[in-house]
Amino acid sequence: MQLENESIRTILDFSTIDHVEDPFPALLEYHRVLMKGNASNCYIVCWIGEKAPEKMNNWDGYQFYFKKSYFVFKVHKSGFYIRNHRIFAGFGDSQSSLNLFHLKLKKKNMIVLRALTYFFTLIQIIRSL
Repeated sequence: MQLENESIRTILDFSTIDHVEDPFPALLEYHRVLMKGNASNCYIVCWIGEKAPEKMNNWDGYQFYFKKSYFVFKVHKSGFYIRNHRIFAGFGDSQSSLNLFHLKLKKKNMIVLRALTYFFTLIQIIRSL
């Protein structure tokens, strides 16, 4: 993208990222141009599923169906966390569905806070036994 760092407050990706084989470079670019702070949001609509890539009839590209675990891994690796996730639709009996991901930028200390939260939750569970 020809945009400056931290120059965009909201990113809307309506089923664009699922037309590239690897979403990671796009996610890194989204992270680069998104302004830091709580007011920034990244919304991604994409297909999640077990289907093989499909050739698109209306253009020369492909439709990729990411496995959910793979896509979530790429989201976290690129510096985002998933604030909200919704599943919209699937094709009958197929193994794919249209998903909306609301992403937020990770804060530097978020990993430590999550680890502490899990640790104290585990202690409470052990105490209740």
